[in-house]
Amino acid sequence: MIRLLLELDNGTAQVADRNGWLPLHLAIRHGGQEQTSSVQLLLAAHRQAASMSVKGGWFPLHLAARFSTPPTVIELLLEAYPTAISIPSEIGRLPLHLASRSQPSAECLKLLLNAYPDAAAIAEQDGRLPLHLAANHQMSAQACKALIDAHPAALRIPSTRCWLPLHFAARHQAVLEVVCLLVDAAPSTVGQPTEEGWFPLHVAARHLAPIEVVEFLLHSYPQAARQATLDGWLPIHLAVRYQAKRPTVDLLLSNHSNGTHECTGDGCLPLHLTGEGQAAPEVVAALLRVNPAAPSTPDKAGWLPLHLAAKCQAKPQSFALLLDAYPQAAREPTDGCWLPLHHAVRHQAHAGVVRLLLQTHPDAAKIEVAGWLPLHLAAQHAATADVLELLLEAYPDAASVHVVSGSESMLPTHLAANTHAPVEVIRLLHQWTKRVQSPRSIKSPRTMRHKH
Repeated sequence: MIRLLLELDNGTAQVADRNGWLPLHLAIRHGGQEQTSSVQLLLAAHRQAASMSVKGGWFPLHLAARFSTPPTVIELLLEAYPTAISIPSEIGRLPLHLASRSQPSAECLKLLLNAYPDAAAIAEQDGRLPLHLAANHQMSAQACKALIDAHPAALRIPSTRCWLPLHFAARHQAVLEVVCLLVDAAPSTVGQPTEEGWFPLHVAARHLAPIEVVEFLLHSYPQAARQATLDGWLPIHLAVRYQAKRPTVDLLLSNHSNGTHECTGDGCLPLHLTGEGQAAPEVVAALLRVNPAAPSTPDKAGWLPLHLAAKCQAKPQSFALLLDAYPQAAREPTDGCWLPLHHAVRHQAHAGVVRLLLQTHPDAAKIEVAGWLPLHLAAQHAATADVLELLLEAYPDAASVHVVSGSESMLPTHLAANTHAPVEVIRLLHQWTKRVQSPRSIKSPRTMRHKH
């Protein structure tokens, strides 16, 4: 197509669109199966286009580096306008910086490095070198090696907040080959923390790096498993909170089982974090096996693991393990007198969780918090019909109990209607309200009557 257009009017190659993009810029940006021949034809028709930049200070070579063009395109542009290799964009990015963000082939990267070797030692405005960027964007081991060979010191040069290339690789789930390359080239970096006290192992645990990477980092620097970040988080805390799989958790526990007894700055044991992280049942079981006392241990705010699990929509199977380990937790309130049942219905817990709590502490359905029964909270916060029915069966009279909401006195039916609940929910509440005799009204908030 480009050949035909140029044959009809060779001047077409010099016509820019309304954004100032010439056909050469567009051919590079949008690629295509015949990109190399298209670029060759356009350069032959208008060679000066290689020296013309678009908005942002991007020359055709910058576009080629950013959008992973074939090596032949890079060669053509370097030949047409070699000066572009050392010209930064308006925000200080050289073609090598752009290529390092774009997972280029090792061949493309070597072409750019050969044209301007010093670029490997030039940082962007935020302090990141091309090697930092490559590690941050899952570049191949071959491409990373080319950058290391060009500037080995980059392995030990920290960017913002003291992040090394190894931290970035762990953050972005780099493959084992890349992580091994970075550590083998600079072994000391595996024991280097960031400004916040994060070792590469912490970063890998937080961002769910492949298990083989976690194992390699742990083997390379075992002490990291025992090191806490500035806010008190061990790798085991991070792995549990961010839903690491059982093999990763087992690996960390095998190296530092006492981590299950250690708290974050907020006083959370790893078991507390299973709720917020919605951990799999097998992870909860592993933590309980190592620290059976954890279910009865409150955090700094007085919350037990069961309270957090109820609030954070934990899986029913995981919740059952916590409840079996410490049934008394179903009767223990948090600050403000909320039982696990109140937290569960307030935060749209699964019906299976509500059933377990009611089986363990049936009277919880009758306990008010500032005048609100669990049924009111459930109706107000879009609980399912299954959850509402469980609460109604546990305490039928709740259907006729008014609660003060704002300036109005409302039944659970009214609360559900105000949240645009499904018809089946409104119908269910209405039917139970009709069944109940001798309705009573709660005129003002009262402290929960907690029953042990």
